[in-house]
Amino acid sequence: RRGGISRDTGSTAHRRAQQLCGEGPKLPHPPTSSPGKQPRTCPNNSSATSSPKAARKAPAPTAAPEQAPSTTGPMEEEMDKGRMAEELEMGAAPANWPSPRDLDDLMADREVANLQSLLKANGQTSMQQWLQVDPSQGLSSDIEKRRTIYGRNAFDAKPPTSFFAFWWDAMHDGAIIVLSVMAVVTILVWLFVETPKCVPNGYLEPVALVFSISVITLTTAGIDFSKERMFAALSDQLDASNKKFVLRNGQTLELPDAEIVVGDIVTFNAHNAASVPADGVLVAGSGVKMDEAALNGEPEPAEKSAEKPFILSGTVCTSGSGKLLVLAVGTHSVSGKIKAAVYGEAEEEGGSPLFDKLDKMSLKIGKAGMFVATVVFLVMTIVGVFIKGGPAREIVHYIVQAITILAVAVPEGLPLAVTLSLAFSSSKMSLDNNLVKTLKACETMGSATTICSDKTGTLTANRMTVRGAVVCGVVKPALDPRIDTAESRKSVGQRLRADKNIPNEALEELGRLISVDTMDESAVVFENGDNAPPAFKGNPTECALLELCRTLSIDWRGIRDSAIGRSDATRSQGHPFMFSSARKLMSWAVPRERGYRVYVKGAAEIVLSRCAWEVSSTNRVQKLKDERRESFYVNDVVKSFAASAMRTIALAYKDFDRLPQDWSQTTDEVKKCGRDRRLRGGDGARVDGHRRHRRPLAR
Repeated sequence: RRGGISRDTGSTAHRRAQQLCGEGPKLPHPPTSSPGKQPRTCPNNSSATSSPKAARKAPAPTAAPEQAPSTTGPMEEEMDKGRMAEELEMGAAPANWPSPRDLDDLMADREVANLQSLLKANGQTSMQQWLQVDPSQGLSSDIEKRRTIYGRNAFDAKPPTSFFAFWWDAMHDGAIIVLSVMAVVTILVWLFVETPKCVPNGYLEPVALVFSISVITLTTAGIDFSKERMFAALSDQLDASNKKFVLRNGQTLELPDAEIVVGDIVTFNAHNAASVPADGVLVAGSGVKMDEAALNGEPEPAEKSAEKPFILSGTVCTSGSGKLLVLAVGTHSVSGKIKAAVYGEAEEEGGSPLFDKLDKMSLKIGKAGMFVATVVFLVMTIVGVFIKGGPAREIVHYIVQAITILAVAVPEGLPLAVTLSLAFSSSKMSLDNNLVKTLKACETMGSATTICSDKTGTLTANRMTVRGAVVCGVVKPALDPRIDTAESRKSVGQRLRADKNIPNEALEELGRLISVDTMDESAVVFENGDNAPPAFKGNPTECALLELCRTLSIDWRGIRDSAIGRSDATRSQGHPFMFSSARKLMSWAVPRERGYRVYVKGAAEIVLSRCAWEVSSTNRVQKLKDERRESFYVNDVVKSFAASAMRTIALAYKDFDRLPQDWSQTTDEVKKCGRDRRLRGGDGARVDGHRRHRRPLAR
């Protein structure tokens, strides 16, 4: 066992696959079964169960040979019963689909040998074929049917806490308990000791205490009740905005996690779609490494390939990109099972420093009041009864006076004042879009002196725009948009097209480079019509480059769909090398008529250091001398753009004479490309502000 995963041949999926293939103990068959016909894993008819384990429990005919000893123990039998109940609750799978139990056992074992055995036993070549999904097109129908059979990729919402529960919780505060005891004692003393006839206004003290208790508890419960509803609405909004890239009907859609079903093709990468929402197998990918520390504690990322295709929900992609075929969702996934084990447990909430001090102070005041009341009672009893010889019934009045001293000592106004002040603070913070779930958090937030926040998406809108560019040695500097001129109103693409010193062939090749060397998830779409601003989907930097292509009147989507080695149909003829923090660049190799070309996009200083040639204004390739690289590109271009708080990106390519026989053997060659790249151009992109045009921040 490693990481809690069984690797012996006695695992559930492996044993069931052996039984189906005839390699293990034979299962008893009903007399009506056809001779030589192997039992399917997921039949869908009224005369058969939906799993082989159910067939194992079926009564054997009297003439059947002696059954082999069972290899399952009582614990496995109980687990089988639970899984059968879950499967019946979800619904039986069609005969040509795997049953929920098949997928559950497969993801529990996570062994390639078991996967191959299970596919062979059911006459399938791949899980895509078994689930009837095209990896290049995704699902097209049966979405609701799959959700009914295999479950939802979500949990049922927790029942909201009632107002009475919040009120009851507020009643358990230490100061409230002391005030409640004093209210009961004082009203009993007034009714049975002082009597209403003798002291007609004796009810004022207990009524004041009850009023304070009611105001404190009802205010606290009301605010907690409303804040929980507000947080539930906010959580729903966040869940709806947490979307993944899913391939359906040949189009990449952004869907929330709850919409993902078994059989979906989910695309992921290490940039903006790193989190995996469900369990599955890798069907396509390049350099995929997953961080599984949250599940098994391993600090090093696990490499995923055809030999190790299983990817678990809750893991994060740290390198590369790929496509995931979803096999388990919701409570059937690994992270879902962990969440289900702790889902609904009460959270232990500690008090804030202020409330802890108030409780300690109330306890000390109560002890001091009790001590003073006791001393006063003893002194009055000794003096009045034993020294002056008063009647014994005076002891009752001495007790009443001692209780009065204790009631005065309890500060009933202190918790009321604190609760009202925190309620006022909570309402003021809500006006600033700062929701406070519990009143106790106001005191902690009010003590904060420094707030550390991520820039991207918080201070800015996480939206990039190309502001300056250098193509074929022609510089298009960044113009200040606050200065309204005819030139500043033009986009960089329009300025490049209008320049006669830049050949159209160079711009076309620049557009092809950007179209090919960007991720599938990055796209610029017009959701609200052509006149509305375009919406960026995916990596903001790549979206800015694709927007540059659009302003250059280049159909980047058409190039993606038609370029050999880049389109989905011909992806196997090319090879991508995704961005990593170590390389600081991304490459994509596509075949040509003779050999192949590697397009490169990355940090300007990294790409420039590897370039030996540049494309001139006559669209010719000329030698890039070190002096020109340092004086012009580095000092005049890169440092100038960086001084304007822009992110600098360089674009280049390199041609190879022959296609590699094995991509894995030429990985280093293609990734590094020596020092023989042709510099195509450079861009300066910067971050746009959220509400107004802010000064860009370097990143």
